Amino acid sequence: MIDFDPNTQEVLMTPDLAMRFLIWAVYYNGIEPKCGKSFARFTNNDGSKKFTDKDVDRLDRIQEALFKCFDPPSVKKSVAQLRLAKEKNEMCPFGETELNMLFGTSLQQK
Repeated sequence: MIDFDPNTQEVLMTPDLAMRFLIWAVYYNGIEPKCGKSFARFTNNDGSKKFTDKDVDRLDRIQEALFKCFDPPSVKKSVAQLRLAKEKNEMCPFGETELNMLFGTSLQQK
């Protein structure tokens, strides 16, 4: 579950949420979160949007919270580790379906 600050509606980033978000983005979707870059920039091979506008809004808010709590070099190291795990076909602690329900599903996967 994603918690929001009741006063500001900002995402309350926790280490667990950060890990799940990075696994969803990198391990399952091949996306490297970038500070200040919107998820709206991702498209499918046919040029169509990869995520719905609603999902993009939520993903951008989560990504913003991630970079408020963790330095970009730390995120980059985590991304590298997840790419290596994917390359080696290592087991993932969270299932793709579970994470898709939390963060969103690529329109191509629907």
